[in-house]
Amino acid sequence: MTIIDNRSNAFDALLGGLEMEVTIGIHEGEGGVSHDGLTNAELGAIHEFGTGDIPQRSFIRAYIDEHEGEINAWLSEAADELITGGDAQQEADRIALQLESGVKDRLLSGITPGLSDATKKRRGDSAVPLIDTSQMLGSIRGKAKLK
Repeated sequence: MTIIDNRSNAFDALLGGLEMEVTIGIHEGEGGVSHDGLTNAELGAIHEFGTGDIPQRSFIRAYIDEHEGEINAWLSEAADELITGGDAQQEADRIALQLESGVKDRLLSGITPGLSDATKKRRGDSAVPLIDTSQMLGSIRGKAKLK
């Protein structure tokens, strides 16, 4: 009988032999698509941070702040999987997908502040802030890579 022990690789990953990089946002490939003269990345930054005329409606930073405990639990689960021989890329991909799903859910639930009366008149009373054509929503991605 042969026993394959992958734990040494997992411990290397946990101790810095591998680095997992998980990002959430509008990445280069998806960010370059034009939306009324702005790229999705530019539009996302305007809404994430606000401008003089447009209020801040953070959909990434606020999600991470509000779900810090849950995200830490995902990281702990990934570490447990690595200790028992789990695949590091698979765990990083899982966390990236969970972040992507959470940020998109936050957008779809309606972010404060609500829409101005002028925007409601143009888009309808049931319009959701940051969701017009869903182009920006569709460009949000969680990505993971091992270094």
